[in-house]
Amino acid sequence: DVEQARLASLMAALIGVPFPRNAVETLPLEYLDIPAGSPRRAALLLANARQMLEGFKMKEHLKRSITPALLFRPFPTPPLGPLSARAEDIAESIASLEAGDVARSQGTGRAASVNGAVAAAVDEVVEAARKLVLDVSEGLTYYDTYDRAFL
Repeated sequence: DVEQARLASLMAALIGVPFPRNAVETLPLEYLDIPAGSPRRAALLLANARQMLEGFKMKEHLKRSITPALLFRPFPTPPLGPLSARAEDIAESIASLEAGDVARSQGTGRAASVNGAVAAAVDEVVEAARKLVLDVSEGLTYYDTYDRAFL
């Protein structure tokens, strides 16, 4: 079973359209027929994270604009760094993977070890994208519940 909130992201990925504007859930990669070592997995998660990040920025701007400056408390920077910078780092990593830079950097070693290195690099980028989506989701929840402390 897939949660209803995740269904919109899944459908967008399946038909190849941009993620819904108000998508706030992680794309369920396990339902897509994309091989584990494919940079496409990371690219889809990054697109999901970027869409969520836009919603996060809008909510942050709204809360900042309606809250007195002395009282506004922004979402704390996650331990892995600022969200936008992480998204750009992941995009660069995906571009490198798609260009084959990992395979070229492995030299003329055996094909199996090169494929293993590429798969490991893809898994690392997918995990970074997953963590980004989770951190953005946490930031969205932070701003969704921001005013509750004042009620």
